[in-house]
Amino acid sequence: MSVVAVIPARGGSKEIPRKNLQPIGGVPLIGWAVRAALAAKSVKAVYVSTEDAEIAMVAREYGAEVIDRPTALADDVIGMLSVIRHAVDWMESPPERIVVMQCTSPFVTAGDIDQAVAKAEATDADTVGSAARDHSFICHEVAGEIVGVTFDKSEPFRNRQDFVPQWRLDGGLCVVRVSGLSTAPSLYSGRLFLHELPAERSIDIDTPLDLHLARALHEYQRQWIVIGSSPGAPEWLPVVRTRYPHAETITTNSGGLLFTLPDRPAYYFLSDHQACEEHGELAQDLAARGSRTITRKRADSALKNRGIQPLLDAITQFLPSPLDVPPIKGVDPETMEVIECQAKDSEPLAALIFKVAIMEGRKLSFVRIYSGKITTGEDLYNSSRGKREKISRILRMHANKKERIVTTGSGSIAGIVGLKESFTGDTLCSTDRPVLLEKMEFYEPVISVAVEPKTLADQEKLDQVLQKFVLEDPT
Repeated sequence: MSVVAVIPARGGSKEIPRKNLQPIGGVPLIGWAVRAALAAKSVKAVYVSTEDAEIAMVAREYGAEVIDRPTALADDVIGMLSVIRHAVDWMESPPERIVVMQCTSPFVTAGDIDQAVAKAEATDADTVGSAARDHSFICHEVAGEIVGVTFDKSEPFRNRQDFVPQWRLDGGLCVVRVSGLSTAPSLYSGRLFLHELPAERSIDIDTPLDLHLARALHEYQRQWIVIGSSPGAPEWLPVVRTRYPHAETITTNSGGLLFTLPDRPAYYFLSDHQACEEHGELAQDLAARGSRTITRKRADSALKNRGIQPLLDAITQFLPSPLDVPPIKGVDPETMEVIECQAKDSEPLAALIFKVAIMEGRKLSFVRIYSGKITTGEDLYNSSRGKREKISRILRMHANKKERIVTTGSGSIAGIVGLKESFTGDTLCSTDRPVLLEKMEFYEPVISVAVEPKTLADQEKLDQVLQKFVLEDPT
């Protein structure tokens, strides 16, 4: 499927003069859009449609081809559809699909473009538009009366989070089928699908306040990378300058190196695969020069689920997998001979219970599997206590949600139901190869409290509660 990007960028703007050239982090808005489109793997060419000579010059500087738009199509009353039709007529060989991007949504990434194009191809959609979830209380006026759109005045008022989410088309990007443009009433006609943008990327700059907020958001999410202290810090400067010519660099007192990229928000590096690879190469270069650690500092919010997915992507990208670290070592419980536990499902089992919790009245043991695998109904050996245990259920945990599974292998963490005589810090292994992993050490309590029942009738209840406390907290 052939795909090109078209970025309409006229020179006139009433609310913000020369809006498409306004900078955020030192990069004009037109530059943000061109750069994201060029980085998208699905896009073969990037065009900027403009009647303005300065915008055309800046667009070429960032690597786009320019479509000379007639001034008749540069008025603010002209719809986007007419501009895109003109761009299609201008092209010698029109593509199958066009990604329409607007300069006023600077935080749309190359990953967003590729995902929207992939959805258009997978669903055979006429249009895939970017949108953000909206839980707002929306109403309008009909014949002098206020009528609720997202709520019903005749029903009890609900909390905002209880609303069925609405979708707000933000115009950040729109993947359209070229063959239907000549007869389409709008870019969003036909079979429409949505590509969700998180709130921090679903930005549409229309007013001076929008521009100030976008700049503040960029500053708030600015990417800082701290490279761990080492005597060789000055030697790293040429490496950073080669990778990132526009980086601001500071050598810290501890000999480390601190630098930021002023023209890119934090999530750009973490969500764009190519940029992650580039940074990975930088990490390797610095490691060869004596750098020991690279720490990524971000401003994220788990409460609002902002920046969490990019953070998880960064963990996947930069932290080692179980296959990248040396095998965990244990000992034979009888001979104390050292045993290496390879992270393979085909190896004998070696797992550690790192937490016990009472959930819904049942004992749930959280287990980290270092080698081998665990299957429901299987008999295991607790080498820490010399006891045999039977697996009743295996659960994959998603925060407070549980998914029942049949088996799980090395490198995974799972919840196990049915362990009667196993506790925090115990090792589970196969009967064929007993192994004892390093035992968890607990600090001695510094405060002791005596608790006693008021009546004899409460004695048994208190004993049961204290036993549950001991199960969950061995200290």
